[in-house]
Amino acid sequence: MRKVFLDELPHKPYRNIMRIDWKNSIGHDLKFVYDDIKGSIKIINIGKHESITIKYLNSIYTISSQNLITCQLGVAIGVKSNKFRYSIGDVVKTNTGEIKITNQMYIYKNNDSKRRGYKYICLIDNYIGKILEKDLIKGEGCSLCSGKVVVEGYNDMWTTAPETAKLLLNPKYGYKYSKGSHSYLDWKCPNCGNIIKNKQIKSICCIGLSCPKCGDGISYPEKFTYNLLEQLNVDFEYQLAKTTFEWCKGKDYDVKYDFYIPLKNCIIETHGIQHYENQNKSSAWNKYTLQEEQDNDKFKKQLAKENGITDKNYIVIDCRHSTMKWIRDDILKSELANLFDLSKIDWLKVDSQSHKSIVKEVCDAWKIGIKNTNMLHIMFKLNISCIRNYLHKGTKLGWCDYNPKHSKEYSYKYQ
Repeated sequence: MRKVFLDELPHKPYRNIMRIDWKNSIGHDLKFVYDDIKGSIKIINIGKHESITIKYLNSIYTISSQNLITCQLGVAIGVKSNKFRYSIGDVVKTNTGEIKITNQMYIYKNNDSKRRGYKYICLIDNYIGKILEKDLIKGEGCSLCSGKVVVEGYNDMWTTAPETAKLLLNPKYGYKYSKGSHSYLDWKCPNCGNIIKNKQIKSICCIGLSCPKCGDGISYPEKFTYNLLEQLNVDFEYQLAKTTFEWCKGKDYDVKYDFYIPLKNCIIETHGIQHYENQNKSSAWNKYTLQEEQDNDKFKKQLAKENGITDKNYIVIDCRHSTMKWIRDDILKSELANLFDLSKIDWLKVDSQSHKSIVKEVCDAWKIGIKNTNMLHIMFKLNISCIRNYLHKGTKLGWCDYNPKHSKEYSYKYQ
């Protein structure tokens, strides 16, 4: 509650109403309530345009009559300050690191009101910026470090996520936005040229661009691991399920694991951001709550352990960010680096291949003469129904001329 008790002041008639007689109010004590503060102020002088000088405890302050009537006493009673909190040269610790105050200033907002603020230099990246005092008090720091501003060559998409920037319908936006931006833009499928409208930048950087027209439904992290294992020339199964191990068949639902390497009796799981952070209900990858995801992760690991997969050979790759550097770095820290020699891996090639559509690759294989779904199933380590779906989709896009009848004829011919 904020209130000034004006009834105790002298009043005088004015146009059939009673108004406060400010000139005769000098010397009067005025009680007030300001949130949890109760007290009184003394009116000690009346100036021009009804500017009123008041005294509270040992402090004297001049206020307009309107602000006094509406109990805007924050500065007068010391709850708020009209002085700058920080001095030039101060080094302030923030949630982005340390910044140094280089100037005190007033920053004008959209409603033309001015607020105390500072010019600063970031001691992390030397960025020079401006910040409101209220934001600095809350711990907010450098605008560049926190991604609030985008500087070309430092944190723009073309610098930090070039593969994602290539997917933008308007490439110029790659210099305007950072990879963590919540803005929505239009994109272009690199395989079929389909325009995909109004998708969030951060979402595309985390889970990749899924094309409704030619998409293969496989995430970037899974493709990355798939192409890594291909480069290692190791035998593996993609989407381990009950067709391989009967114990994957559950009572309520069947369990699937991302990858299985028979030679090492090893399972690899690629966990996206939904396994580590609560996601917005509208997020594309958000089917379950964080707790449900993590409970299911524990169940799957325990099930694998009960069926001969050791803790050491149950490898979880942190793929909360769909970037080569993030996933590569986590793989190099994982048990996978102990099971295989990764020193000669061409990571750029793995990344490049992971942006390709497997639908297109399956169709290209069909087009060059491998017109046998069984052979394609072995080549791509995808189940036959998936291969058929990809070929049907590719035929509609003009990438191949799949006909189930021709596939049977080819099989008979080369048996």
